Amino acid sequence: MDFEGGAEPGGRFAQWTAVGVLAQAFPVDLLDRVIDQYWRREQRIRALPTRLVFYFVLALCLFPQESYRSMLKILMGAFGRPTAECRVPALAAIVKARRRLGSEPWKQSPGQ
Repeated sequence: MDFEGGAEPGGRFAQWTAVGVLAQAFPVDLLDRVIDQYWRREQRIRALPTRLVFYFVLALCLFPQESYRSMLKILMGAFGRPTAECRVPALAAIVKARRRLGSEPWKQSPGQ
């Protein structure tokens, strides 16, 4: 883990903690139901799976000061895809992945 940002607001420790809270608040089975309901499941293996993009958008809401690539690097590390082994996708790929996810899944409240 990268704790160089320390425990101050916006530091790496705070980001790792927030990712853990997101994973508990939005469990994988809930995300899968929402993704499937809106036909957003990827049809092929991608560098940015739909589930990761979903968590990515949520994390950006918590840390709007982070760049896309920086936030994705944090998430990839938190969800077991170390950036030393996996290349962080380019900004254009991240934007396309967000566009593929669309806005429809966000219209459903978490408890439905």
